[in-house]
Amino acid sequence: MKTVPEYGQVLANAGFVDVQAKNYTKEFVDVLKRELGEFTAKKKAIIEEFSQKDFDYIVNGWNDKVGRCADGDQVWGYFVAKKPYA
Repeated sequence: MKTVPEYGQVLANAGFVDVQAKNYTKEFVDVLKRELGEFTAKKKAIIEEFSQKDFDYIVNGWNDKVGRCADGDQVWGYFVAKKPYA
């Protein structure tokens, strides 16, 4: 796996210019935590419509992503680049 800057370099090596490669992991984790809070606030309704198993699956998935990000095993990159005109 490559780092966010290394992926940015892949874009540059492919001919893109003005490449911006930004690590957005912190912002993504903030979104995950906010969504998890909103989701768990609706726990009763979600379980009634779906199931406890479905609820747990979603919550565990969110928590797994947060954990991987905290451990440095998962990052989220934001990339912007321009295709040069020929």
